[in-house]
This record gives sequence, C-alpha cells and structure tokens, in this order.
Amino acid sequence: MHIACAVLALTLAFTLLGQVPANLFMLMFFLNLVTVGLGVVLHELAHKFVAIRYGAFARFIAWPAGLALMIIMAAMHFPLLIAAPGAVYIFTPLGKKEYGIVSVAGPLTNIALSLIFAAAMFPVAALTSAMPGISTYLMLLLASGAQINAWLAVFNMLPIPPLDGSKVLPWDGKVYAGVIVFALLLVFIIVPLLAGSAQLLFG
Repeated sequence: MHIACAVLALTLAFTLLGQVPANLFMLMFFLNLVTVGLGVVLHELAHKFVAIRYGAFARFIAWPAGLALMIIMAAMHFPLLIAAPGAVYIFTPLGKKEYGIVSVAGPLTNIALSLIFAAAMFPVAALTSAMPGISTYLMLLLASGAQINAWLAVFNMLPIPPLDGSKVLPWDGKVYAGVIVFALLLVFIIVPLLAGSAQLLFG
C-alpha cells in the first residue's frame, strides 16, 4: 500500500511537472507510471534483499506530507521537484557499514536503471524510419525512465534523515560523494547528452 501510494504520487508529480498538453496527459501519465513504478519497486527490493543478506528487515514507509508537497510543487511548476515520497526503515540493529550498504543499494539501482533506459534509446531511435509511431512512444518511455531514475537517485542520496544519503554519508564519505556526483551527472549531462546523440544519429 505504501509503495503503491508513493508510485502514484510520484507519477502524478512528474507528469504535472512536464506541463504536457491536456490531450497527451494520460499518455505521459502512463509512460511515467511504468518508469516510476519500476524505479521505486526495484529500489525497495534492492534495500530489502541486501538487508536480508545481513539478517535484517527493511520496509518502505510513505511520507504523506512529502507526497502532498511534491504534488503541490509540481502543479505549481516549481523548477526543482522535491521527490520525497518516503523512506526505507531498517528494523534490525546493524553496524554503520552494513547500514550504509543497505541504504546505498537503492540509489545504485536507480542509477543502473537510468543508464539502461538511456542506452536503450539508441537501438530504439534506429527504428524510427521503420516504425515511426511505435519508436516515438518508446523514446518517450525511455527518456522518462532515464531522467526519473536519475532524479530518484539524487534525492534519495540527500543527507537528510530519513533519506538514504543520511545513512550512507556517516558510513563512507567517498562512496557518498561518488554516488551523488554521478547521479547529478546523469541528470544534467549524461542522460541529456545520450538522448540528444540518439536523436541526432537516427532522428
């Protein structure tokens, strides 16, 4: 229930933030639902499986105030969306290192998904001439997936409790810096560059 609420709220927020025309709203909502759903669910599964490896129990709990704030900011078209739908809580005592590893697993999963979505734009863009309609929708889906997952990694790595970054930073500052810097590069440089290159080569 908590994950479902977070997925729907994030999907609505990212769709509103995109300021798409009314006739395309449901299409973009569906595309974002796929990418957000995949990103959030795999993020939480990564936490869960790594926690299990250490004999711990982890669970995602939605933050209603954060969900509401996120949707309001998106509806008002704030240039920067605070994507804070909730956080994973670990209910078993762990050492600082284990706690940090469990926490960083989620953002690393989003980074991996962002790269996969971005890389997939090249073969899909190559199909533009053969299947222009399908290729266009797939490109929208992949671009959405790459950008949204990169943003999810960035916001989850903020060093603010109870976000993942607040547990990773005390464990290892170098790991923290590496993950958040790479996530920021994904958002502002790598994903836009790959998307533009795919369109330029095959568009």
